[in-house]
Amino acid sequence: MVKIQNPKPGQFSITLPLGIIKMKKWKKGTELFPTLNEKGEVILKQIE
Repeated sequence: MVKIQNPKPGQFSITLPLGIIKMKKWKKGTELFPTLNEKGEVILKQIE
C-alpha cells in the first residue's frame, strides 16, 4: 500500500512497498522524477 505522509509542514513524503522497490531494482538514494500520463496517473521515473 502506498501512503502519503506529512512529517513536516509544507512537505509530504510517499512510502512505497518494498516489493515494488525490489522489482524496479531501486536502492536507497535513487532519485525519482514524478510525471503524469494522459489519464492523470502519477508515473515515477528513475533519474539516470
